[in-house]
Amino acid sequence: VKPIGLGARNSLRLEAGLVTRRWKGMSYVMYGFNGQTAGPLLSVEKDAQVVVAFTNALDQPTTVHWHGLRLDNQFDGVPDLTQSPVPPGGHFTYHLRFPDAGIYWYHPHVREDVQQDLGLYGNLLVRSPRADYYSPAHREEILLLDDVLVGNDGLVPWGKEAATHAFMGRFGNLFLVNGEPNWRTTVRRGEVVRFFLTNVSNTRTLNLSFGNGARMKVVGGDVGNLEREEWVQSVVIAPAERYVVHVRFDAPGQAALVNRVRGLDHLFGRFFQEEDTLGIVRVGTTPAAPN
Repeated sequence: VKPIGLGARNSLRLEAGLVTRRWKGMSYVMYGFNGQTAGPLLSVEKDAQVVVAFTNALDQPTTVHWHGLRLDNQFDGVPDLTQSPVPPGGHFTYHLRFPDAGIYWYHPHVREDVQQDLGLYGNLLVRSPRADYYSPAHREEILLLDDVLVGNDGLVPWGKEAATHAFMGRFGNLFLVNGEPNWRTTVRRGEVVRFFLTNVSNTRTLNLSFGNGARMKVVGGDVGNLEREEWVQSVVIAPAERYVVHVRFDAPGQAALVNRVRGLDHLFGRFFQEEDTLGIVRVGTTPAAPN
């Protein structure tokens, strides 16, 4: 994810268009903002004001909804309610303000089952002027979590005139982190990483944890930091939700980012465990500093 740092007052060009992805030897034509899936990370300071010049290079109408922001209603991106859909080749100018620190995201509100599933999403990170807004961490990672449904011939088609599944989407069988199926990162032993987690999947609720004894605590949520931090074994994050967690990696080796849920076999009326690895954190032997 390519970050774009914006000052107190700035402007940005944002375009929704086609991108080509290649996974496991197959090419996929998908959607993206500014030629990338996931879209660029927009990093701004609290109370900033930003003008976004949006262009729709898709073959269907779309909008941009700025999920979670408090902003003027006419720029909220809900078609036929707060604005008219932007037609193919059309333009729209959004005026954004950022009164609250926290992690937010942007996505379309036209045929979300298709457009969002094909990769139209990105994060907004609004930073507080307070240096102690979060407790200390060595560094940050921003993760957009998604899944897509892939068959033997590529992406399973969506209905052109109407949704083939529930309108808010379908379960996928390929997990993506920041638009990639094999997310990896490397940390030092004892390093504390602040993860900003956003669930951009259409319908899947995730139950996330890190392996290899990594300890995790929740420090923030959808609209900023929490009054009291809480040690947890896992984080349950529904579609569109965001959480901020601190994870300390004490043991060298590999710590898998895992989605661990309990499924229901309706035919035989029994539960079963299901576990999917979304990515890997490689923990080195060199100690992190400061401790």
